[in-house]
Amino acid sequence: MTSNDTTPTNDRVPTAAAVAVVRRYYAAINARDWSGYDRLFTADTELAAPGTEEDGFLRLRGVDAVRGFDQIWATASDDFTVEPLETVSDAEGSVVLSRNRISMTHTGTLHTPMGDVPATGARIDTTYVGTFHLHDGRIVSQQVYYDQLALALQLGMLPAPA
Repeated sequence: MTSNDTTPTNDRVPTAAAVAVVRRYYAAINARDWSGYDRLFTADTELAAPGTEEDGFLRLRGVDAVRGFDQIWATASDDFTVEPLETVSDAEGSVVLSRNRISMTHTGTLHTPMGDVPATGARIDTTYVGTFHLHDGRIVSQQVYYDQLALALQLGMLPAPA
């Protein structure tokens, strides 16, 4: 099978199609197209992001919970955008890694596992990585990795280093 072939084989999606699913995910967030967003996920999708559980992650299950996580960022900033910088897939199209840049002006309350952060007016520009697992062309799970300290500094939640 070539990377241009879009016919699923063994419940896997070829590389180009898998990358396209993840890029549609980011496009839906940027457009605030939440119904289009929902169609990209399996009903039992899962998300792990930096948080307060014992292993350092917050775990969410189901499309509503996962959408809620992304809407937290969109409601904390009218200009929140995600720009995929590098997006790659394994040969089977079942795992996609995406390094992204987020840009936003913190104009609304940011709801975090550690509590609410009122609008600071701070300009945020940082990168993060999302790891996706796909099945039949839909997102089964995502794990997000970002620098919590850098984000807290940009939000003004911590004093700037001397």
